[in-house]
Amino acid sequence: MLQHTRTKLIELKNSISTVENSISILNTKRAALIGELMKITRLYYDKKEIIKDKYAKALSQLDKSRRLDGSEFFDSALQSAIREVEFDVKSYNLWGVPIKEVRIPGAVIPETDKRNLGFLTSSTFFEKTVQDFESLVNELLDNINYEYKIKRLSAEVVKINRRINVLEQKILPGIKSDIKSIQQHLSERERAEFIKLKYFKNVLRER
Repeated sequence: MLQHTRTKLIELKNSISTVENSISILNTKRAALIGELMKITRLYYDKKEIIKDKYAKALSQLDKSRRLDGSEFFDSALQSAIREVEFDVKSYNLWGVPIKEVRIPGAVIPETDKRNLGFLTSSTFFEKTVQDFESLVNELLDNINYEYKIKRLSAEVVKINRRINVLEQKILPGIKSDIKSIQQHLSERERAEFIKLKYFKNVLRER
């Protein structure tokens, strides 16, 4: 039940300022997130082109190694080249949005003496193939991280849009409608009191 009082009117007018301030803050955050999204999206598509180019070269090198080293040697060397890679997950906030980033600590491409390849289980062509594919790992990780950020930031922009729409299309009009109702009620009451006062003045004057 709406209270048609001056106190309630002041309270509602203060609420308008609070809601408008909230909308302004949300608009600022949305603009910053959209700017970040555009930057990350450009990096994502640029990286996709780099990955496409490197992957094509790596496949070409793989085919060369398989042909020149022989399939039997290649398959045997491939088993020797398999190794475990550790990942680190870093968490941070980007404009208030929780973000996780996957990284590989240290070098993706190890030094030659740290590989599991020996004189009989490797060749120049095969090592180049392994290096070409290993060089793709960081590029792929970058794009995985970019894609994750794009999804997280896009979801946050959608959420902010919904909040702004609720504030602008429901909350604010509702408050303004209540203010108008109270103002009309107070105005009518003031007119009624004025008429009543005028009537009593006339009565007293006639006496």
